[in-house]
Amino acid sequence: VVDESEVYSLISKLKSAGACDILVSSIDRLVP
Repeated sequence: VVDESEVYSLISKLKSAGACDILVSSIDRLVP
């Protein structure tokens, strides 16, 4: 179960930091 507040904080991190860089690294971790 994904906590909505976790998702929102993650989204705000994506927006504040280098969204593309974080998104790519997250996908790299999720997809083996």
